[in-house]
Amino acid sequence: MRLLSLTLLFGLTTTILHAQSFQGLGLLPGASSGTLATGISADGSTVVGWGVNSEGQTEAFRWTAGGGMVGLGTPGGLSSYAEGVSADGSVVVGLSSVGAFRWTEAGGMEGLGFIHSGDTFSRSFDVSDDGNVVVGQSADTVRVEAFRWTAAGGMEGLGDLDGERIQSTAFGISADGSVIVGQGRSASGREAFRWTAAGGMEALGMLPADTMAWALDVSADGSVIVGNSFGAGGSEAFRWTEAGGMQGLGGAGSLASSVSADGTVVVGTNSGTAFIWTEEGGMRALSTVLEEDYGLDLTGWTLTSATGLSADGSVITGFGRSPGGTAEAWRVVLSTRWLDPVSGFFNEPFRWSLDDIPGEQHSIRFDAPSLDPYTVTFVQDQTTRSLAVDESTVELDLGSATYSVLEDLSVGAGGNGAHLFTSGGALATGPSAIARAAGEAGSLIVGDTGTPTTLSVDGALVVGWGGTGSFGLTGTATIESGLVVGFEEESTGIVSVHSGVLQVPEGVLGTAVGDAGTGTLTVEGGGLLSVFGTLTVGSEPTGNGLLALTGEGASGTTHGPLVVGDQGTGGLDVTEGATLFSTDVVLGREQGSLGTALLEGAGSRWEITGAFDVGLDGAALVTLLSGSVLCLHDDVIWNIGTQGVLGGDVTISLLTENCPDLLQGDGAALRSGGSQVFASTLMLFPGATLEAEALVLGEGGTLGGDGALALPITNAGTLAPGGIDTAGVFALTDAYTQASEGALEIEFRGAAPGAGHDQLAVTGDAVLGGLLRLQRLEGYTPMVGEAYTLLTAASVTGTFDTVEEPPDVALDVSYTATEVIATVTAVTVGSEPGGALPNTFALHAAYPNPFTSQAVVPFEMAEADHMRLAVYDLLGRELAVLVDGWRAAGQYQALLDGRGLPSGTYLVRMTTGDGFTQSRRVLVLR
Repeated sequence: MRLLSLTLLFGLTTTILHAQSFQGLGLLPGASSGTLATGISADGSTVVGWGVNSEGQTEAFRWTAGGGMVGLGTPGGLSSYAEGVSADGSVVVGLSSVGAFRWTEAGGMEGLGFIHSGDTFSRSFDVSDDGNVVVGQSADTVRVEAFRWTAAGGMEGLGDLDGERIQSTAFGISADGSVIVGQGRSASGREAFRWTAAGGMEALGMLPADTMAWALDVSADGSVIVGNSFGAGGSEAFRWTEAGGMQGLGGAGSLASSVSADGTVVVGTNSGTAFIWTEEGGMRALSTVLEEDYGLDLTGWTLTSATGLSADGSVITGFGRSPGGTAEAWRVVLSTRWLDPVSGFFNEPFRWSLDDIPGEQHSIRFDAPSLDPYTVTFVQDQTTRSLAVDESTVELDLGSATYSVLEDLSVGAGGNGAHLFTSGGALATGPSAIARAAGEAGSLIVGDTGTPTTLSVDGALVVGWGGTGSFGLTGTATIESGLVVGFEEESTGIVSVHSGVLQVPEGVLGTAVGDAGTGTLTVEGGGLLSVFGTLTVGSEPTGNGLLALTGEGASGTTHGPLVVGDQGTGGLDVTEGATLFSTDVVLGREQGSLGTALLEGAGSRWEITGAFDVGLDGAALVTLLSGSVLCLHDDVIWNIGTQGVLGGDVTISLLTENCPDLLQGDGAALRSGGSQVFASTLMLFPGATLEAEALVLGEGGTLGGDGALALPITNAGTLAPGGIDTAGVFALTDAYTQASEGALEIEFRGAAPGAGHDQLAVTGDAVLGGLLRLQRLEGYTPMVGEAYTLLTAASVTGTFDTVEEPPDVALDVSYTATEVIATVTAVTVGSEPGGALPNTFALHAAYPNPFTSQAVVPFEMAEADHMRLAVYDLLGRELAVLVDGWRAAGQYQALLDGRGLPSGTYLVRMTTGDGFTQSRRVLVLR
């Protein structure tokens, strides 16, 4: 069971891309050609547009970092187009067979209607930041009119510039929905307009000598408008302000598409090439800016048009031609670089490639190659969009400042040998990755100089995603959505908590050490690990993980399940005086897995308060050495499974008070000598191995299962062969002594030892006393005269002081020189009390079916008769007898134990003395 997917992680492959900056957005699922982006959310996280789907239709899409490209549907089997998106990406508007639409996750594609009842066409072009105001056009065969739509008021027409023959369209809207821009008809021709509730539709004119213009987008506050003006010489992008009027941006054949929230950045296309315009740099080809200013590799890409811009101007979307020759939407995130690998202050503008101090709209990168470390000093709090370190060794001297990374942190992305150190202060970041790609190497050392740093990750931290990554901590770190160490095959992740606290609250992912790669998480003396959710060590079949706590003062707490060896290989070491506190624990969960635990050294201690499974379906080994202590609390059931092994210089004590700081009373002498295990319930299953110097069952302690034990037992607690509500044989290849305080608990549902009833099989001598407790398993009705061999031994001495029988069955307990046998003398069970007797014989379908281990087989007796219920293979060979004896009229259930059967189909056949026969098929799966 893998704990995570990249989609849950961060949506990574896509979200942690600020280090790479440029990405193609791909095609619609199953499609082979064509996507075109038309808009982007204000936060830059969501792109909308349209593409050709797998059916060859044009379909609107919505792309997000976490979900990739998703088609929004083609109502009526007709084309759909997405044009605009709200600030957070939750609302999309456009055109489909329903006309102008507004799409949400909950409501899907909802038509907005028309301005006039006679209109036959409408189209949405843009939406306010909150998604509540939509603009576009509504038309009949003659008139086209701009509209403004709200949920409360519906669609209202905005008229036109001259008020006569209406030919207007609204293309853009301000952040709060108060300013609308577009194109209308006036006496001068088709002009760009600006509309407000107070002023109505105002003409913005056109560039000199031109004959037509339209406005496409507007800044957040409505003060800056961009669009295009057309004349005999072609088109030219413009930027309009109240003070300066309409100003051309240059370029023969340029078209502006989008403007940043503050109006300082414009993007569009110029004669088939995407451009970016700023006041400082003017109009430049976007590909040139990305390659020369940001060092990006765009080999094979042609950027045709930039169509959308995030509010801060740092994320751009558009479309072009991919290296594969396909028309494809793309998205780019702009970053600023630390120019030279020399020390300096963060707030020195000349250190950065944009010659400005980075702010929350900027993605920053340290990528100047350096062998020697250099230091970036913070004198005040700073915030950036993202942080990437590539082929540099840089220390962030935070002092008392807080550095906030709003989105993601990446160390080692795009290169080798990247190292980021921090000292002092606080670092707050979004999802973070160290050594993202195969072949990369990166390290993040928090609190390197001995001055602790407080780290908080609002998302997941992946150490060794595809390459080799390491994370060291001196201070306090909180990882909100999961920690993954060694994510992909061939990756290596190393986490070291030198001192301080590493906390992983309960999040989406939990924690995985050695997910599909190799991972190590080490907590050294003075360090503290606290993990909520599931902690898995060795998750995937290829995963190899180690959780190690070492040294006095090193401590860990797993508040959720701890799985060591889920499908892969996992190890747990608690050594040299370290302590670990756990709830539920599994070692060796799936077939083919291996989970090991080593406790070594005086003071080394592991306390478990939940279920403890050693070798559930995989292999497991627990080793205790040199005075270490394993404590299982009173209500814990400890299962040692088929491939589970417990060994070392260990003494086991099963007591009611089982995790004392100073052991008193029963078992006090066990403190001397080797390591200790204190528990209340221990279950052994076939194939389990238990190596110990001694086993003491004290008052309240329970030993059970159907495994084998090779040491003498003195029972002053409870010995219960078999599992919980299942029969089994517990084998003891030494002597057995039952004290007067002890109890032997036997459950029965048939005459055969193991399959039908519990049995204690003692190779040595058995000395008896105390209590024999006999319990009938639910659904089973014994037959008078049926006998159960409860105990076998080389010799039997003494008798049980007390025999406790079930209330509805009377038994006689007899003793021979080597056996103890219970014989049924009276039975008072059949149908449930008050239930109606069946009127026919019937064998009902087993459940569950198919099954892997056990199934229940219900049957009915119309009258008292001898009946037989047996299991056969398809060749007619009898494999097992479930019931063979006299049964009164009533409803019954037999238990089919298929654990010894190979996968396949079998017949369960019921026969009675009067000739009734019926069969049912069952299927065993492995």
